[in-house]
Amino acid sequence: MTTYPAGLSRAATHQNGPMSTDVTVMLLLALAGFLIGGAYSTWKTSRPLSIALAVCAVLAAAGAIAWGFF
Repeated sequence: MTTYPAGLSRAATHQNGPMSTDVTVMLLLALAGFLIGGAYSTWKTSRPLSIALAVCAVLAAAGAIAWGFF
């Protein structure tokens, strides 16, 4: 049986989960950059797809910022 510090449960000892907050923010920013690149490269061939990729990139960047600050 595993014991935890006084009054803490297993969930309370892993505050950020298995992955660091910094790693999550960097992965979301990398995803945003990848999506922006895709939006830029598809702009002349498929505008609706390009706009959808740009919207997803903005959401990923906003998620990274929110995850980093909150």
